[in-house]
Amino acid sequence: MVEVVVVIVCLVLLVVLILPMFARPKRLSSRISCVNDLKTVGLAARIFATDNLGQYPWQVSTNEGGTKELLVAPWSVTPHFQAMSNELSSPRILFCPEDRGRQRATNFASLTDANVSYFIGPDATEELPQTILSGDRHLTVNGADARPGLLVLTSTNQLGFSRQLNPEGGNLLFGDGSVQRATPAQLNGFLKAALGATNTGIRLLIP
Repeated sequence: MVEVVVVIVCLVLLVVLILPMFARPKRLSSRISCVNDLKTVGLAARIFATDNLGQYPWQVSTNEGGTKELLVAPWSVTPHFQAMSNELSSPRILFCPEDRGRQRATNFASLTDANVSYFIGPDATEELPQTILSGDRHLTVNGADARPGLLVLTSTNQLGFSRQLNPEGGNLLFGDGSVQRATPAQLNGFLKAALGATNTGIRLLIP
């Protein structure tokens, strides 16, 4: 009996040690997928801007195919991504595999905020590459999870990443189309740089 118990304990220990090794490549693959999705969002926004005098959808009137007038309550990121449907090709890229609180949409007609893993930064511009265009939605503000809707940030705010995805870091998309993985400390550094570039509060639209 003692030998059987020893064997069972050894097997359990092996399983405990080996399972994380299999899970790690999957997490890395999901993380890379999310980064690539954000790069596609950035490219789509820049293509849209190229056709609209350098302006993103939320800077263009609804009369001209944009969503400027829709930056009001009830706040939603959905119409802004729908305005870039031709450039995005598929709503599937708006879902991050790491985001277990969301579901992947199959088409833009049925797209809702529940299918979107990324926020929008309405104040980002191509002329200011350090401004934040988009990023992972799982933000915290002064220690509390960011609620869906329009978030206005100033120099008094302290940002972080919630435990919903990964409190140690998240992805940010900037006005120049680049994507960076940021720790909470780096996130606040990027916020400070963006605030310095605009000299006003920074708005983020959280799904």
